[in-house]
Amino acid sequence: MRTSPILALLALSFFATSARAQSDDDGMYFTLSFGGTTTDSVDPPGLQGVEYDTGVSFSAGLGLPITRTGSVRWSLEGEWYTSFTKMRPRSQALFPGTKEDTARASAFLLNLAAECPLATDLQLYAAGGVGFAPALEFDTMDSGNYRQLDRDGTVVQAKIGLRYALGRNYDVTLGYRYFTSDGLDVQNLTTSQIDNVNYTNQVIEVGFRWGI
Repeated sequence: MRTSPILALLALSFFATSARAQSDDDGMYFTLSFGGTTTDSVDPPGLQGVEYDTGVSFSAGLGLPITRTGSVRWSLEGEWYTSFTKMRPRSQALFPGTKEDTARASAFLLNLAAECPLATDLQLYAAGGVGFAPALEFDTMDSGNYRQLDRDGTVVQAKIGLRYALGRNYDVTLGYRYFTSDGLDVQNLTTSQIDNVNYTNQVIEVGFRWGI
């Protein structure tokens, strides 16, 4: 699993959160986000550099502030994340006889998030999370001469971005998400070779948060 970007972003989480954290509103909150998503290339048995176009992602979550460290507010978040991308045509040509070309993920995660004020209405936020994905699917790797033997697994993620307070109970965010799975076994039926691949998304997303 490629974890170096995750470790770098998690290190930043010790410096993160929201300007609205300076208000006395420390209740639960609800989040929604929408993103443009890239799925990292994968190397199934016998092939290298199978690439995917930009796709879409969506997430929804509930958060609860738990403590403060100076000006930094820490929260626990439960989140559902899903994404959908399609294989690039030049990679699709590597799989003759199949028209399958999609990759999709769906996961539930628990995040530790931090928010740190940068200005009156502007905050830096960061989060790291771990969870379980009941669906991690490369459709092309389960057709023709290939079989995807693992369709679920453990996932981790890191997020970082800026949050702007539009009102006491409403924020808008612009951020980056790195999401990756543990290795998923894929078999080449012709050679019987089994290799593992990671389902990895890199996302630029816009989000919204409401106090509840």
